[in-house]
Amino acid sequence: MTEHQIDILKQSVIRRMDTIDGLANAGLRSLTLINGGALVALFTLVAQGAGSPFVQRLDVSLIVFAAFAFVAGLVCSIVATLFGYLGQQILHMSDQGRLHTHLGIDQMSLETANREIDKGNRCVGYALWAAILSLVGFIVGAVIALAAALAAGAA
Repeated sequence: MTEHQIDILKQSVIRRMDTIDGLANAGLRSLTLINGGALVALFTLVAQGAGSPFVQRLDVSLIVFAAFAFVAGLVCSIVATLFGYLGQQILHMSDQGRLHTHLGIDQMSLETANREIDKGNRCVGYALWAAILSLVGFIVGAVIALAAALAAGAA
């Protein structure tokens, strides 16, 4: 592989990482918005329609469970963001330590660098699981809220 081809490959890797980073940020923001928005919409429905016959027929326990599911989804999206940040910070510090070792500025053992990489990757994995749980929280909350609305409409 020529030096030019290596440079093109490096640029491609950087562009792809930027794309992945952008998509991850958009996904986490979306999870926060859909769970938070669903929670606000649920409270707005109950508060604004308090006197309407439809809202009075809503099963309060289902609405409470839906609200808890949306809150759980919102908390999981925040946890995912925090673990994602922590994982990236650990990986950045590991990369910086390895670079400093290479440049002779400081010494970081390969074992320490690998341990830090493992720690950072675990944090990123936790972030992914928290994001999945956030999506599950939204789906569960939406299904419960829909079931409450359908039951109230049928009554």
